[in-house]
Amino acid sequence: MSKLSSLLLGAVTGAAAALFVQSKKGQEVAKQAKDWYADYQADPEATKEKVSQAANEFSQNVAQRYDEFKEGVQSGDITVQSVMDDVKAFSEKQVETLTEKFGTKEEVVSKVKKAVTPDEEIIIDMDVEVEEEKPQPELKTLPKVSAVPPGYYDKKDVEEETEDTADKKEE
Repeated sequence: MSKLSSLLLGAVTGAAAALFVQSKKGQEVAKQAKDWYADYQADPEATKEKVSQAANEFSQNVAQRYDEFKEGVQSGDITVQSVMDDVKAFSEKQVETLTEKFGTKEEVVSKVKKAVTPDEEIIIDMDVEVEEEKPQPELKTLPKVSAVPPGYYDKKDVEEETEDTADKKEE
């Protein structure tokens, strides 16, 4: 994703969130969340019970809707084409709503470009005194230390040669 499209997506998301928070529905949701938290602080057990009941009701509602959908598919009332038509209609309505609120895609891109691209030239003064680099002290290295005792590999090579020679004699 290009920087411009990422910026555009962020701007649209932020604008949508701001509109939601400022809308009546957004304010209602915020009030409900505050009320729920106050209820939870006052009586956690009762609040947990309410949440549990709401979850059960939601689960039953989903199961019921699933059964209705399944019956519709089996009876032929719901087809792939009817679902596609519903999705298309819903999408068109959402695009229409967003276009009314924000304008066309081209208008939004133009507004974002204008907001991102300054009208005046930006000049950065680079005449800043640079502190001279101080020479770094030389690093001292430690002597090489081996975990293997001296002559170990020589003995090992001799032992391997002896074993190889013994194996060849046996053959």
